[in-house]
Amino acid sequence: MAGFTTKFNALCLFKAFSLSLLIGFVTIGCGGGDGGGGGGDGGTPRGTNGYTVSFLNGDFQVAYSVGNKSGSNTIAALAAEALVPDSEQIYAVGGVLVNSDTVNVDRNLDFYLGSVNSNVIEINSSAGFPSADASALSGRYALTSDIDLTGVTWTPLGTGAGTSRFTGRLNGSGYKIIGLKVNSTSDYIGLFGSIYNAHITNLGVEIDGEVKGDEYVGGIVGRVYGASSITNSYVIGNVRGTNNYVGGIAGRLEDTASIKNSYTTGNVNGTQYVGGIAGNLEDTASIKNSYFEGNVKATTDAAGGIAGRLQNTASIKNSYAAGSVNGATRTGGVLGHLNAAGTVVINTYFIGDVSGTGAYTGGLVGGSDQGSFKNSYAIGTVHGTTYVGGIAGWGSSAAATILQNNVAYSDSVTGTGATNINRAVGGSVNAGVLRNVVRSALPVGTNSGDQYSGIGMADNLFKVLETYQTLSWGFEGNDDSPWQINAAKNDGFPYLYWQDL
Repeated sequence: MAGFTTKFNALCLFKAFSLSLLIGFVTIGCGGGDGGGGGGDGGTPRGTNGYTVSFLNGDFQVAYSVGNKSGSNTIAALAAEALVPDSEQIYAVGGVLVNSDTVNVDRNLDFYLGSVNSNVIEINSSAGFPSADASALSGRYALTSDIDLTGVTWTPLGTGAGTSRFTGRLNGSGYKIIGLKVNSTSDYIGLFGSIYNAHITNLGVEIDGEVKGDEYVGGIVGRVYGASSITNSYVIGNVRGTNNYVGGIAGRLEDTASIKNSYTTGNVNGTQYVGGIAGNLEDTASIKNSYFEGNVKATTDAAGGIAGRLQNTASIKNSYAAGSVNGATRTGGVLGHLNAAGTVVINTYFIGDVSGTGAYTGGLVGGSDQGSFKNSYAIGTVHGTTYVGGIAGWGSSAAATILQNNVAYSDSVTGTGATNINRAVGGSVNAGVLRNVVRSALPVGTNSGDQYSGIGMADNLFKVLETYQTLSWGFEGNDDSPWQINAAKNDGFPYLYWQDL
C-alpha cells in the first residue's frame, strides 16, 4: 500500500496525557470557529475574581485576577507557559487552575470563566465516582490521579433515560482509567451507560480484556443524548456488543452530541451499526478531528472504520481509520451506511482492508443511499460479493447522493459476484457521482462509464498537481479546499491539509 499516510495532525488532537494536574480548562475552537456555547458558570462577569478572555489586536488576551495573582497575556504565551502544544487550550493561567468551560471564538466578545475550583468534586479512587443518585449524576468531577479499576466489578454510571442518565461534567485532567472491564448482557454499557447534556474531557480509558454488553455499548459511553460532548479523550482496548449500536468510544450519538479531538485503538465487534469510534450517529451528531486504529466487525449490517451508520444530518469531518473492517451488508473503510440526504462525510481517509460477505462493500463507504461523501481517500484492498467498489459499494440513483473528489488507491477491488464490481462505485449512480480518481492499473469493472469505473490514472500521475486541477479539486488547505500536494511530503501523493507530515 504505497503512498499516502496514517499520520494525523496533532494541532487539534489532544494526546499529551502526561500534563500535570488540570482541574479545568477553557477550549478555544480550532481554526477559530468550532467552539461551543459562551459564558462560563452562568456567564456572570467576575471582575476581580476570575478570568476574562477577549479579542485584542488580532490575538486573544487573558486578563486574570485571583487573590494576589493578576496580569494579562496572549493565549499563545499562556498556552506555552502551560506546556500545551498550541493555542487551542488554556489549562493554567499564572499557575492557577481554571474550571472547564467552552467559548465560541466567533463572537469576538469578552468571555467569563467560573471561579477557581468551584463545585468540582475530586476523584482519586474508584469510590469517588458518582452514585446513581440524580443529584450526584449532575455534578462536576475531576480526576486527580490515574484510577485503577483492575478487579473491580464495574457498573456503568448512568443508564437508560430520564434522571438515571449522567448529566454532569467529568474532566479527566489528563489522567486515565486503567483496567476497565465489563461483562454484561444488559444495554447501556461503558464507563458511562448513558449521558445527556454532559461533557467528558481530557480522559483516557484503558480496557482490561473487553467492555461487553448487549445494545448501546461503547468504551466511554453506551448512548449519548442532547448536547453532550466527548473531547480530548481516548480509549485503548476491545469493545463488544451482542446486538446493535457498538463503538470504540460510544455506541450511539443523538441530537447535537459530538466526539472531537479523540481516538481509540483496539477491536470493535457487534451485530449491526458498528464503528471504530461510534456505532450510529443521527440528528446533527458529529465526529471531528478523531481517529480509530484497529479492527471492526459486524455480523449483519453497517460496519465502518469510523462509524457504522449516519442518519438525518449527522457528519464526520477531518478524521481517519486504519486497520480492517469486516461485515456482511454495507461495509466500508470509513462508514458502513450513509443513510440520509443531509448527512456529510468530508476530508477523511481509510488505510487497510475491507471485506464484506454480503452486498455493498466499498473502500470508503459501503452503501450511500443519500448524503455527501467528498474529499476523501482509501488505500488497500476491497473484497465483497456483489456491489463492490474502491470508493463505494452503492452510489444510489437518488439525486441527493454526492460522491465527489475522492481517491481510491487500491491494491485490488474484487467480488465473488458476476456483476456490479467496479474500481470506483459498485452500482447505481447519478449526476452527483463524479471526479473520483482511481488506479488505471486495476480492471475497469463490470459496469461502463466513469461514474462506475472512476477516472483512471497511472500511478505516476497520482503525484502530479495538474491531474487534480483539471478536475477542479481544491488545494487551498482548508475545510472546503482540503487537498495538498508536495513532492517532498507523503512520497509525492496528495494528502489532506490537516495531516501532520
